[in-house]
Formats: sequence, C-alpha cells, structure tokens
Amino acid sequence: MIKKLLFTVLLILGFSCQDLEFAKKPKPLLEEDVMVDILTDLAIYDAALSLNEYKLRKFDQDMNKYLLRKYEVDSSVLAQNIAYYNENYEVNQTIYKRVGERIDAKRVYFDSIRKLNDSIKRLNSEKGRDSLENKFIKEIKRKEN
Repeated sequence: MIKKLLFTVLLILGFSCQDLEFAKKPKPLLEEDVMVDILTDLAIYDAALSLNEYKLRKFDQDMNKYLLRKYEVDSSVLAQNIAYYNENYEVNQTIYKRVGERIDAKRVYFDSIRKLNDSIKRLNSEKGRDSLENKFIKEIKRKEN
C-alpha cells in the first residue's frame, strides 16, 4: 500500500514538473517610452470600446490597424514585446504606472474641457432665455399699447 502511494506521488510529481520557457528578447525590442505610448492608446481605445461598443464596432479593425501603423509595429512584434516586458516585473510595473499617470492626466484635461463646454452651454442657454424673456415682455407691452 505504501509502495503504491509513494509510486503515485512520484508519478504525479514527475508529470507536474514542467520546463518553463521565458520569452526571449524580441527583435526589435521596443523602448519603454514607446510601450507606454502604445499601452496608453490601447487602454483608452479599450475603455471607449467598452463604453460604447455600438459606435466603435465599425472602427474596431481599422483602429487596431491604425495603432499598429502609428507606431510602425507588427502585431506579432507587439505581442512579443508585451510578453517580454511582462516577465520583467519591475520594468513592467514602471511601464504600467506611467500608463496610469498618463491616463489620469488625460482624464483631468478632458474633464476640464467638458466643464468649460458645459459652462459655455449654460451661459448660451441663459442668454437665449433672456432674449426670449425680453421678446415676450416687448410683445406684452406692444399688446398693452
């Protein structure tokens, strides 16, 4: 009984051991700054796609091609670089921290633009309301005379 149990344990351990393959340094290796740019654009695109997939569905394939052309990268080279950087924990952590900082900065920028546009719309609607009120008052005064 003990021999069977020992044999089973050794058999399981033998099959569970695996040879880990690490990603080789890709050719060409994209610089960290380029990876930050690419990953920032991909994160923004992914967020926009999840926010309103219906509007972006027709651009899905074109947007991916556009991003690859923009950075002059092949999809397989990008995948190899992502795998390579994922294995280098500290560098990868730095890259994603910078991506997060860029997205936060863009969020602040676009929020300020949205607030400015909202203020302009509000001012224009108040102006329009004043002119309508003035027209109405003038019309009433004209009818009274």
